[in-house]
Parts: sequence; structure tokens; C-alpha cells
Amino acid sequence: MQFDVRTAVDFFATCGYVLVAFALVGAPVKLLLRSLTVGVGRAASAPVLGITIVVLSSWYWALPLGATKPLARILLVVGAIVTVGWGIWTIARRGAAGAILRDARVRQSATLMAICLAGIGATMVANHAQLFVRETSTVLSLGNNDAAAYALVGQHLLDDGPRDPGNIAGYDAGESSIEFPTGALAALAAAASVSGRDVWRVMEPTMFVTLVLGAYSTALLLREILRQLPTVAIGITAVLGFSVLYTTYLVAHWFYAQLLGIVLITTVTTVVLCGARMDSWRDRLGTVAILGLLLAAGFAVYPHMVILGSVVLLPVAGVAVGSLKDLARRCITAGLLLASGLAVAIAITPGLAANALGTTRELEGVQAGWSLPRIYPSEMLGFETTASAPNAWPTVLVSALMLLGLVGAAVLSWRRGVGASVAPVVVGLATVLISYVIVYQYEGGPTYQQW
Repeated sequence: MQFDVRTAVDFFATCGYVLVAFALVGAPVKLLLRSLTVGVGRAASAPVLGITIVVLSSWYWALPLGATKPLARILLVVGAIVTVGWGIWTIARRGAAGAILRDARVRQSATLMAICLAGIGATMVANHAQLFVRETSTVLSLGNNDAAAYALVGQHLLDDGPRDPGNIAGYDAGESSIEFPTGALAALAAAASVSGRDVWRVMEPTMFVTLVLGAYSTALLLREILRQLPTVAIGITAVLGFSVLYTTYLVAHWFYAQLLGIVLITTVTTVVLCGARMDSWRDRLGTVAILGLLLAAGFAVYPHMVILGSVVLLPVAGVAVGSLKDLARRCITAGLLLASGLAVAIAITPGLAANALGTTRELEGVQAGWSLPRIYPSEMLGFETTASAPNAWPTVLVSALMLLGLVGAAVLSWRRGVGASVAPVVVGLATVLISYVIVYQYEGGPTYQQW
């Protein structure tokens, strides 16, 4: 196989364009939060907010108006105008532009994004080399039909909308375009719209953008928790989290909605953490507003995963917000913020909320795919080379040793006076492990529902 430079350049250029497009769509919300001095706005990146806006606006656009192709272009133009206007206004103010460039947090965010782009880019080239050995772009899959479904239904949402049933006998593509996972379809359709290509041509670039945003959102969460850790270390850790085997497995089977759901969950957790640290009503209201948008988008993307995942990671936000003396109060605050955000999400998208409840009930007993095999702690932490491999005693031994090592490191860190930074990590690991065991035992072994 020979590496095709033109295909690679086209791929990464499309990735960059889609990423910038989503960032511009989300820029008005980001700039509004900045102008209102809502500090929690730093927890949600502009591209993630852009995807959120695309998902929600597509829902309200598609039902009465049909094809969503014009929508993403309108949002992009509006975002570009607002961003350019803000840029001109900033430059006109003496010293304002320089202050932004000198802001340590801005420079740190730019460094983290650069690390995520480079790291995920290297991972993509290494794990999906077949993308770059052809003369034209393509979509890779290990055989799961989700890739074909995203291409077909996403294109229908883009060109025809939900009121048109399509031309496949016995299959209503229009109805499928506004059912689960309509949010993921809307994101792919928006990427196709702003790039002027068919959905299948932008599926892999949009997947790359989603992985970058997943790593970047994780980096923002780690930055809020591990404040003493160097920026480069945070970025590399976040990239590693999205380069392990199971992430590659999800990508290769085109579980796109799940991966987009991970981005939303991580962002929700960061927003809750930052909001619980702040005491002003302006920041609290901003937190609830952002959570409402993110959770409403979660209804459309992967409802049960986003909502339950945000609840499962709530202890991380609660523990990370302050000292042990005010732990109970901060945990209650974090819970109330998440509950308030959920109430806002239901209020602004009651139809999506109703569909989310119906989807959750429908999937509770359905077997729409294969069971998720038993996963040990060592595999959760990325130390695995084969998916669905039988677990032998070395896996159990390595997992036990790793857990003991983590506990020992936590105790040592606590004795050295950095327990406040270590506690959220320990709670996060414990939450993930305990919740997995509970679900595994509840399901009575490996089941499809554990996905």
C-alpha cells in the first residue's frame, strides 16, 4: 500500500474546515458568555457549543421546513459575522487584543488544542492507514451497518428532510432521520452542508473532529482538576485516553453517536465542576443555561448514555470543587446545577425529551447488536491489544496489581499534601468501576445494554 499525499491533505484540510465551522457556529454563544463575564464559559469549547446549536436547531428546523442543508450554512454565516465583528471591536479597543493574547488560560487552551490535533492525527494515521492509500476519500468499517445507515439517513436529512419517506420500499428514511440518533445525523449533515460535499465524503473527517473534541474536552476537565499538572502532560494524557483500543474499536464500528455522547458527557462534567466552584448568581445561571443546551443535545444524540453518564460522573465534579470541609455542600450544589440544567433541557426540547424516554424504554430489552464482553480494570485503562479476547489469569493479575498501584499512589500523594488534586481522580476511577460492576451484575453478564 502506498501513502497518497493528496488524499491525506484533502482529509486533514476537510477536518480543519469542519472544526473551524463548528467553532464559528458556537462562537456567538461563547462570546455572549464572555461579554457577560460568565466564567463557566471556559468549560465548554466553541466547537462543542457549535455542534450543540446545530443539533438543536436541526430538530426545530427539520420538522416544519424539511431539508437541513440551508440551516448549517445560515448558522455558519451568522457565526462568522459575529466573530468578525467582535474581532474588529476588540482590535479597536486599545490594549484589548494584547490582553487576550497574553492571557495564560488562552495560551494554555491553544496548546491543549494543538496537542490534541497532533496526537489524534497521528493516531488516525496509524490506526486507519487505509484512509490514505486511496485516490479518493472513503469510509472504513469493520462490518457494522451503522456506517451505511449514517450515510444514507444523514444524506436524506440533508437533502429531503423528515417529511419525505425516501425511495426505499418499506423503509421511511424521513422518519428515521428524526429518530434516535437524530443528533448525530444532524452533526454529519451539517458538516456536509458547510463543506458542500455528500455526507459519506465527510463522515471520516467529522469522526476525526469528534475524537479531537473528545480529547480536548477531557483536557479541559483535567485542567480544572489537576491544576498543578503541566499543560503538555494534560494534553498527552487526554490524547492517550482517546487512542486506546476500545476507542479505536468504537471508531472502526462507527459507533458515532456514542463517541459524540462522550464529548457531551465530559463537557457537562466540566461545566458542573466549574459552576459549583463559583458563588455568583450570574455564573450559576450561566451554568444552568449551558447545561440545558448540552443535555438537550444529549437527548438527540444518545439520550440514556448522556444523561446517565453525566449522573455517574457527578461525584467527580462534587469532590473536585473544594476542600473536605465543604464537601457535602459542594456536592449538593453540583447535583442541583445538573438537575436544573436537565429541567431547562426538558423545557426547551420537550419533544426530544419525550423521544429520549421512549428510546430508553425501547432499548432496555432489545438486542440490536452483540454483547459487550467483560472488561477488566487493566483494559479500561487501555492496556489491551485485542478486542473481545477471552480474559485469562494474567489479565486478572495485572488488573489487581494496577489497582493496588493506584491505591498506593493515592495514599502517597495524600501524605505529601496533594490529596485535593488526587481525590477527584480516585473518585472517578471508583465511580466507573463500581457503576460497571453494578450494571454487569444487574444484567446478569455480558449484554448489549452495557454499551
